[in-house]
Amino acid sequence: MKIFLLVLPVIFAYPAYVSYLAIFSPVDLPIHKIDRDQLFDEWPSGYGVREVIDYLAEKAKTEKIVIGTEGTFGLNPAVYEIYFGTDKNVEIKGYWPMYEVPKDLLEDAKTHPTYLIFKERQDALENWPITLIKKIRRGKGKTYLLFYQVNPVKL
Repeated sequence: MKIFLLVLPVIFAYPAYVSYLAIFSPVDLPIHKIDRDQLFDEWPSGYGVREVIDYLAEKAKTEKIVIGTEGTFGLNPAVYEIYFGTDKNVEIKGYWPMYEVPKDLLEDAKTHPTYLIFKERQDALENWPITLIKKIRRGKGKTYLLFYQVNPVKL
């Protein structure tokens, strides 16, 4: 019986540790890379979406805004469509693939604050008429949610 009482804490130590991580620090969970990428470290994770929504919601309180997303279904633009619903001050447009700032977003930027959100693209966009607002790291990965404002330009 004494051995059982000594072994019992050892048996439950690891599950207790993993449970602690799951509750208080999920990004530190020891899980397989494929699952880690989906949940924390790559674009499907949703890291950064809350920050972008908070920023956009504040802007939409006082004026009409236009949101362009990299992607036409799934996380982008669906998460923004769900959050903003039928808000008349928010127009959401999805694009795929995106090799330049879409012309209609450049037109929108002339009259309304216009934003562009990249979920997968990670390369530099120095020649694009956009200004970085936020670059939000996903989990412990090497990818970011990139959030830009589109600068108005003459076409």
